[in-house]
Amino acid sequence: MKNAIIYLTLLFFSLAGIIALSVDATPSSNNTTLNIMYQRYGSIYINTNYTGLLTNATFTSLIATSALYNTTLSNQTNGATRITYNETSYLLEFSDTYKTYSGNISITAKPDMELIINSQIPYLIRVIVNSSSHSQLVWSGITNGTATIDTHAYINGSGNVILQFANGTSISQLTFNVKANETVTEHVSVVLRELISTSIQQESQGKITVQFNLPRRYAPVQFNMSYNENTSVTAKSNSVNATIAYFNGTYVPALVWKGEGLGNIKFGINLLNVELSSVINANTNFETIEFYGVNGTVIGYVHLASINGTAYSSLGVSRHSLNLYMTELKIVTVKGVNSLQHPQYVGETEIGNNTVVVVANASGQVSSTADVHLSHKVVLNQQLEGILASLSINNTEKVIVLTSANSTLGVKPVVNKTVQQTYVNINGSQYSAERVDIQNKTGYIIFNVSVSGQGNVAVYKEVNGSWIELNSENYFIVNGSVVVFDDPATTYYVVYGQPQQTSTGTTTQSNTQTSSSSTSQTNSSSSSTQSTPSGTGVPLNSGSSSTTPPQSSSQSSNNTFYIVLAVIVIIIVIGVVALLLRRK
Repeated sequence: MKNAIIYLTLLFFSLAGIIALSVDATPSSNNTTLNIMYQRYGSIYINTNYTGLLTNATFTSLIATSALYNTTLSNQTNGATRITYNETSYLLEFSDTYKTYSGNISITAKPDMELIINSQIPYLIRVIVNSSSHSQLVWSGITNGTATIDTHAYINGSGNVILQFANGTSISQLTFNVKANETVTEHVSVVLRELISTSIQQESQGKITVQFNLPRRYAPVQFNMSYNENTSVTAKSNSVNATIAYFNGTYVPALVWKGEGLGNIKFGINLLNVELSSVINANTNFETIEFYGVNGTVIGYVHLASINGTAYSSLGVSRHSLNLYMTELKIVTVKGVNSLQHPQYVGETEIGNNTVVVVANASGQVSSTADVHLSHKVVLNQQLEGILASLSINNTEKVIVLTSANSTLGVKPVVNKTVQQTYVNINGSQYSAERVDIQNKTGYIIFNVSVSGQGNVAVYKEVNGSWIELNSENYFIVNGSVVVFDDPATTYYVVYGQPQQTSTGTTTQSNTQTSSSSTSQTNSSSSSTQSTPSGTGVPLNSGSSSTTPPQSSSQSSNNTFYIVLAVIVIIIVIGVVALLLRRK
């Protein structure tokens, strides 16, 4: 009997635990998936001159490195991995004669940052892209004739593509203006020294550690680039700038971090069975750009780190001149988030000494370099459209209106107000209402009151003894509160159950419906029955809105079901225990 009672007791607590989990458990919201593309190219062009008693000889060599890596990170926003890079050393032998090479060069810059080059000019050793003041090496190697190169490059809408060709002891180049999502084709001619032979002197591999970290909004970034297993260059961002930048086919709000570092890079090469080594004092430029979509959600980032430098050295009867170029490129896209479609309005504001870019479309959706907690389409002065948005950076919040004239206006949240439960007579009918008294304010304001009635909602303000109905775009329901935006009065009435005379908008973090609007003046009387002080601020959590309060929720129904089930289980357990005790 004792064992039976213990067993039933354990069963009771197990069932109670299951029921509690069923009621309270919520799924994890950390479902971030990062698609990552990493590439790294390096190129060192070396001229070595031997001076003897009877003869002089000059040798040209090329070291080309490359690494490509693609992966997906799920449920995390940072990580690191070991990547293998390949390194090939070439010995280039040129004739003393020059030759004119003619042919077509075609360059296609795709929206997803893929770059395709078709070249009919031989001896191509580097492809460099200049865009937004950053120069990046996006391919290295050596071609002996017609070649097609498929690589990636970040082009901020437009830029220059530079093709560099081996030309004896020097490098020649051609420059092309390109735009994202376009193809440019030109027929060109270039004079180059004829390349007699290309021989591979050495092939090797190495490993480096590469990190993938989403930057923290408006926080400093620590840069790092590994040249090889033993050498790396670091720097700290000197500033963060808010701007508009190109990403995956459209212009979006973006934050840009830049930094600069210096470091000594040691390299070695086997030239004609002689080991040569040198140290290059190289300059490293870092740039990270994070891009933002609807509601300021991160949609991806691009990281660039470029090393370039020159060096001269001598050893005995040999002298070396070296030219180094290396770039690593990370392209990270966040799966399942969207950029703002059809942006029309753009503005700037300041939050905590940080410049914030705000972009909106005609549907009322907002994108920003700040977090966007609330957005809704409103009407100013009965004619000028605007987008109301609540923004925040590091828990510092600000409410603004971005107008269709691309100006940004501040909105003051009302904190201290008094709310009275009352009834009002409108056109001979009585309705329940809330009277809201606020302190005198200037400029645009926003306040909220908890929904206390049923049916449609209308909002009026009292001006010179008359009531003026607010434009229906300028009030809406979010998370059980009526939110009101206005050019302020001192007394407002939130009326419930009145037949709806104007269409209503919808407020979410992603969609806002367009609606018509009207303003009417109505004579009315009211009588107060209950007074409730209120200090509630503006609700900053998103959710669907309307001018009809919600009536029920599926969550409450589920909770009721589990509570009833728990009671039944408890009754059964008590009954069984009592029966066993009686038999004893």
